[in-house]
Amino acid sequence: FSLSPACMLCHRIQADTDICGDKRVRFKLCVHTYCQVTSPGLPPAFCPERPGLSEHNMLPVLSALRLLCSFQSCFICYKMGATITCCQTGCDRTFHLPCAPDGQCVTQYFGAYRSFCWEHSPQQKLQPRPSQDNTCTICLDTVEDIISYKTMGCPACQDARFHRQCIQRLALHAGIGFGCPCCLNQEPFMIEMLTMGIRLPKRPWQLWLCSSCAAQGTHRQCSSLGNSIDSWECNTCAGVDTGRHQSIQCQGMGTGQAGPDTLSPVPAGLSRHPAPWPCPSGLAGPTDHRGT
Repeated sequence: FSLSPACMLCHRIQADTDICGDKRVRFKLCVHTYCQVTSPGLPPAFCPERPGLSEHNMLPVLSALRLLCSFQSCFICYKMGATITCCQTGCDRTFHLPCAPDGQCVTQYFGAYRSFCWEHSPQQKLQPRPSQDNTCTICLDTVEDIISYKTMGCPACQDARFHRQCIQRLALHAGIGFGCPCCLNQEPFMIEMLTMGIRLPKRPWQLWLCSSCAAQGTHRQCSSLGNSIDSWECNTCAGVDTGRHQSIQCQGMGTGQAGPDTLSPVPAGLSRHPAPWPCPSGLAGPTDHRGT
């Protein structure tokens, strides 16, 4: 039987998708999504899904990959082929993306996708806890007494503590409702988590409002609406035809820039969803539309 190919950047057949993203394969190219976008030495046009990519014109890409993966040693696993370098000026530590947790390295999954070694990683500056409950707010297991790479906290309430792995799993499944699991704060909390290397998914969505009352909404997939259906009514209004139809198109990162979502005009009386992807000022960069 044939094994799944290894990523050409981290050399792993299997890796944590929370960190590396999905594996993409085409011809002889195989890379994890975030192994690619965090490797600064790749050609700007490199993408396995790029239209027109053939076995002939991918040879320069393969050459660039081999060169990138040949000479640098990962300071964590000591194997060659490390493609990520700490962005701190003067620091030459390099590592593979899947090795990052073992080396307490931080990669920021937004903007320029900057990476830091353990020595130069951003640190949380939290006040002493109002309470002394040393349990993770999410899994309820014990956490460390101090803030560290593995133990994080909420910058808003200053009290919630949680494991890095726990808040990462919550971030990937909470959707637009991602916030502090204790005080429910969202925007400052999300900015802090992004800065500290927590990855938030970037997914555009479309919210269809009830064509009669416009007070309730649904997603096309949540209500199993086919592509040919261009209106929807809530259960309360079903059967009442007022001839009214509205929809809101919400594009997650469709502006091509890192930053809050761009929302189309919202009818009077309706509130907007909180932006699920804030970007700390000064750190914005090109948006990766190939994310999960």
